[in-house]
Amino acid sequence: MFAKSLKKLFAGVVLLFGTLAASHADVVVPNVYSSADAPGVFTLFWPTQARTYQFIINQNQLTSIAGQNIVGVQIRASTIGSSLTSLITTTDFQVKIGPGVAPASASSTFASNFSGTPSTVRSGALTLPVGSCGPNPSFGSTVIAFTTPYYYSGGHLTMEWRYDSATSFFFDAATSASPGWGVDYTNRFAASKTAITGGGPVNHAVVNFVTTAVPEPGSWLLLTSCGTVLVLRRRRR
Repeated sequence: MFAKSLKKLFAGVVLLFGTLAASHADVVVPNVYSSADAPGVFTLFWPTQARTYQFIINQNQLTSIAGQNIVGVQIRASTIGSSLTSLITTTDFQVKIGPGVAPASASSTFASNFSGTPSTVRSGALTLPVGSCGPNPSFGSTVIAFTTPYYYSGGHLTMEWRYDSATSFFFDAATSASPGWGVDYTNRFAASKTAITGGGPVNHAVVNFVTTAVPEPGSWLLLTSCGTVLVLRRRRR
C-alpha cells in the first residue's frame, strides 16, 4: 500500500515539475527580431578597448517573462546562417540588472537609467567558442550565464555590461530604422569599462533573456504536505 502511495506521490511530482517547466519562456529583445535577422550589426568587443554597454528596455518587451528568474543572456552573430568564426575571450565581463527608466527618458548618465538599485548578477572571464552564437537567427546553445538569478517582477528593465577587450566580431543588431527604436528599447555606450556617462544610442544588439520558472509557494506547500502525510502513514504501520 505504501509503495502505491509513493508511486502516486512520484507521479504528482512529475506532473508538478512538468507544469513548471511548461511555464518557462525566454524572450528576445527587440521582440520583432525573435525569429528574423535584424538589419544592423554591432561590434560588441574591440581588441584594444574595454567598454560599457547599457540596454534600457520597455516593459512591453518583457511581458512574457514577468514572474520568472532571468538566469542568463544570449547574443547572436549577424547575417542569416552565421555563427562565430573566431574564439572570443575576455578577462572580465560584468553584468548588472535592475529596474529601469522608460527608454524615451534615458539619460547619458549610466546610473540614472536605473530606477532602483541594480543587482550584480555576473562577473569574471567569458569565452564564446567558435561556432557559437548562431547560426542566426538562432542563438545557439551558448549562454552568458548569471551566477545569481535575477527575479523579474515586471516594469521597465535596465541591463548594463562592463567588460574588457576581446576579438572583434559583428553581432546582430537593430538600427534607428527598426520598429520600436527609442520607445521599446534604447541603449547607452562608452569606450571605457569604468565610464560614468555614455553616448548613443548606437545600434542595439539583439539579445535573448534566458529564464527559469519560479515555483509558486502553493505548489511547494502541496508537495511538502503530500510527503509529510506519507511519512506519517508509514510510521503508523
